[in-house]
Amino acid sequence: MLRFKGGTLFPVLFGHVLSVIAFHGHAGAAWEDDWKKTLTEAKKEGEVRVYIYGYQDAIQEFEKSYPDIKLTAVVGVRGADIASKLMAERRAGKYLADLYITGLGTHIQVLHPAGALASIRPALILPEVQDKTKWFKGMHHYVYPDDTYSFVFEMNVSRWIYYNTNLVKADEIKSWWDLTQPKWRGRLLAYDPTIPGAAAPALWFFYRNPFLGPKFIESLYGGMNVTVSRDPRQTWDWLATGKFAICIACRGWSKKLQDQGLPVARITHPLREGEFVAFGNGIVSLIDPAPHPNAAKVFLNWWLSRKGQTAFQEITGKSGEPKNSLRLDIPKDMIPAEEIPQEGFKYFMEDRTSAEERDQAVKILKSVMKN
Repeated sequence: MLRFKGGTLFPVLFGHVLSVIAFHGHAGAAWEDDWKKTLTEAKKEGEVRVYIYGYQDAIQEFEKSYPDIKLTAVVGVRGADIASKLMAERRAGKYLADLYITGLGTHIQVLHPAGALASIRPALILPEVQDKTKWFKGMHHYVYPDDTYSFVFEMNVSRWIYYNTNLVKADEIKSWWDLTQPKWRGRLLAYDPTIPGAAAPALWFFYRNPFLGPKFIESLYGGMNVTVSRDPRQTWDWLATGKFAICIACRGWSKKLQDQGLPVARITHPLREGEFVAFGNGIVSLIDPAPHPNAAKVFLNWWLSRKGQTAFQEITGKSGEPKNSLRLDIPKDMIPAEEIPQEGFKYFMEDRTSAEERDQAVKILKSVMKN
């Protein structure tokens, strides 16, 4: 038996165990008390207002868990429209928004510069939400990690190259530079990367990637006679009928297109220049000041919980455009395997400098397409 001088180790270990139990018991009681108090006050407030673009159907599940708190969703056609509305209200002295859920752009270009964000970490109460091991890479992902502003809950590996299966074989495309081969000149179609949508982050990826950069933008858009469209339906019609062989960042991809018998597919294998992960509309921010601060905390904890993120994945999956939650402890069977980020792999992802870099990329694009 192990002994200290003058006695066995058991009393010391036993005392340590009791102290650990007492500590965790106190911690457990603390969060429970905090949650009960927050929930009581939230019910008194009676409402939570979420400004959102993209996932309004998923957040409707909130009231099933908390029927005493009315969910008011303020929905816009684009994230920029909602941000404009929110800022116009603030200028008029009306602070009506509690939370804001959209893509990256308006968080970094509008809300943060305006001082409209509140720190999220102090609002995370439920242990299953606080537990970082439940999240990708064992961490919470914030756009502003120092202040814990703008929590990123969604991340999909982007697959941007779509092709007509009668005209192209997948193994012909192993690098982005393969698209600049002479045989594809005049046979390339692209969704307009100068407007919001899947093509905008693709253009940023080209610009930021050291293996591509401005030279690739010039070679692709300036040298390959690429046809650019803003009509998603038109791009799929043209691709399916063989008018074009390849489409870059077409909007509205869904397996339903293949199920309809159309000869279209996408490149699912990694390309030599690396991978990009998109946040989609998967960023949630707390607004400061908030008219219903306690209800906002309840909604935030529900949304980031296993139940909330499962609802998010399932509902986006049923829509035909499944989105991957960064929570690891929920089923992923509805997410295409090639879109799920993998541990240990380094991905390109947009950040606070992306907007300025994208502007530079657009300038290059417009310049080369004029020539």
